[in-house]
Order: sequence, then C-alpha cells, then structure tokens
Amino acid sequence: MTEPIDVQRLVELQACLWLPVLRTLRARLGPDAAAELVEAALREWRREETLRLFHAIPGCGACRWLNGQRVLGPRLAGAVEYRTLEQSSGHVVFEVTRCDIARYFVGLGEPALGFGLWCALDTTVADLIGEGEVELTRRGTLMEGAASCDFRYTFAAAAHEDLPEP
Repeated sequence: MTEPIDVQRLVELQACLWLPVLRTLRARLGPDAAAELVEAALREWRREETLRLFHAIPGCGACRWLNGQRVLGPRLAGAVEYRTLEQSSGHVVFEVTRCDIARYFVGLGEPALGFGLWCALDTTVADLIGEGEVELTRRGTLMEGAASCDFRYTFAAAAHEDLPEP
C-alpha cells in the first residue's frame, strides 16, 4: 500500500490543475458564469470523493462520519491547528485556528477555489455520509476571512446509542 500524499502537496497539485481552468473560464465566460460552472463541477467532485473515501466504513451515518474523521483527521495534522471546545456523544465542537490550506489559497488570491475544494467538503461529508444523523453548523472559515473555522457537529438522538466515544 502506498503512503497517502502529503496534504500540502495535494493542495499545490489541485491549484496547478484548477487555476488555469478557472482563469480560462473567467476570460471566456466572465467571473460569475465561471464561478457557477466551477462550483457545479466541485460539488460533483466532492460528492464522488466523499463516496470514494467513506464507502467501506460500516455502521450508522454518525458512526461512519466519526470513524472517517479518525482515519482522515491525522492526514491534516500538519496543515491545521485546532482546539476541541466540547465533546460528547451528542456533539463535537472545535475551532481551527491555523490552516495552511487557507493560507495557501488566500495567498494565491483564490479563496473561493480553496473553499470549494476543501472547506465545502466538510458539509458534503456530514450530509452524505452522516445520512441525516450528522449536522454541521459553521459560521465562518479562515478561507473566507473569519478569525477561525468554527465547527459544531451535532448527532441525531437516534444515533447516540450506537456512537463510540469521540
């Protein structure tokens, strides 16, 4: 089995692929039409990527989400700093205070692309894998210019009994 690609390297590769496409679309279609088209493509990519990454994880929706976070979370360890504010069988609340991914895309002047590739993935995973048992509330992200990314995941009452401890 091969080692997963370093997150920073993955971010750079994504930018190398998407930026020329995005710039060409902007030049030919205008910024609004280009943004709409790219967001539609990224929405489909997020859906496919989520299904690919989480398809083999068994259990209820909330269990799949939690176990997926345990697998994928360590891959982001060097790219983000966060602190857990609350944790129980009913919810997980944490705050990302540093994100190299956001720093990279903001530095490129393309935070909307970074948001579509990375930040929006959190909602896709919660919705698609959580199967109605996981709700994400987030008021802002570093990518959008907020002071932090505030995450509040709430798990449906029916899922509490099946959830392993966070």
